[in-house]
Amino acid sequence: MLSMYEKRAVVVSSIGGVLEFFDFTLYAIFAPYISQVFFPKEDKFISLLMVFFIFAIGYLARPLGGVLFGHIADKYGRAKAFSSSILIMALCSLFIALLPGYKTLGFSAAILLLFCRLLQGISLGGEIPNASIFAAEHVKYARRGLVIGFIFMCITLGNVLAGLIGVFLTHMFTHQEILNGMWRVPFLIGFAAAVIAYFLRRGVLETPAFYQMLAKSNTLKMPLLSACKKHPKELVASFALVALPACSISMLLFYPTYFSDVFHLSSQNSYIITTFNFIVLAFLSMVFGMLSDKVSREKVLMLGSLLALISGITNLILIAVCIPTQILMIVSSLFISISSAIVNGVYAVTILEKFAVNIRSTAMSLSYNLGFAIIGGITPLLFVWLLKLTHINTAPYLVFTFMAAITFVAALAYYRDRHFERS
Repeated sequence: MLSMYEKRAVVVSSIGGVLEFFDFTLYAIFAPYISQVFFPKEDKFISLLMVFFIFAIGYLARPLGGVLFGHIADKYGRAKAFSSSILIMALCSLFIALLPGYKTLGFSAAILLLFCRLLQGISLGGEIPNASIFAAEHVKYARRGLVIGFIFMCITLGNVLAGLIGVFLTHMFTHQEILNGMWRVPFLIGFAAAVIAYFLRRGVLETPAFYQMLAKSNTLKMPLLSACKKHPKELVASFALVALPACSISMLLFYPTYFSDVFHLSSQNSYIITTFNFIVLAFLSMVFGMLSDKVSREKVLMLGSLLALISGITNLILIAVCIPTQILMIVSSLFISISSAIVNGVYAVTILEKFAVNIRSTAMSLSYNLGFAIIGGITPLLFVWLLKLTHINTAPYLVFTFMAAITFVAALAYYRDRHFERS
């Protein structure tokens, strides 16, 4: 059992992750509506492509946030870094909720939206690695898998909450009513909740591992340079390990658009399927995180990435030979969420244990955020482009299969080099 102090550290870390991902996910969930508000309506494909381009820009900003907040965390403390990142996310959500559309501001509206997404990306880049490290350094080594799995379950529940909002709005309001302004309400809710989380985080105590590092005067002037110079192979392997989780999250976020535009499911049913898959991903992330405390983390990662590889190939065949019904979409998406959950609950704790305390936040933030920036941010754009270019409705699963293969190779590399930090 965790002590009360450990539980508080985990809860504070988890709440912020839920709200940050809720705010960040709303953009993807309501992409079909945002595309019509902030871009000309003449070409639906171009408008949607531009929305996911801005989505990608938000992801591409994450490494900058990772380096910035990682540096703060390694030099001045984990608590300072992750308590300030959530405030940026809150303010950006408020601004998006109040931002006029194309009819009022023309292309200036899209530019301002882009700026908000940049700041949200920077914020998110500092959130997840530092929240994970903060919680992990507060608990015993034998419980880290459970704790990080729980945090990633809560983070994924942020996606679930955003999905439920999508289901509720599409059920209660017409498409035109949502388009006329109801899509803005969830961003206002996210702003209010994130402000509350910010005040909860203020005053939390620093981690014991960081205090020990300060006592030994072991802080580095430039943690980033040290990590890149001494651990380049570990950084590359960690980046590759993120490929599958980043792609799978983007795939689930793309489902509402994918199912409605390509397979002509209703918006409500598309949101229901997406939300259900996020619930599966969330719960199983904690289960497999807990399992990694009993079994080698690298073995769990290899199992998950191998099953994901098989799932991607299976979906390519299944959808190609069968009539794309709603049941088929549910089954094929479950293959993705279940196999991805095995990796999602374990990869973060594996990465943070790979690096020493004085470079841990910087190294994890860099590899984690580069993975989500390059792979997570670009894949929805790549999905749309491949669907348009090839006219093959299974094109997104080709990308997913390739990313699963990359993560499997990275997990194998981790298995062969078993040096990990327990502090």
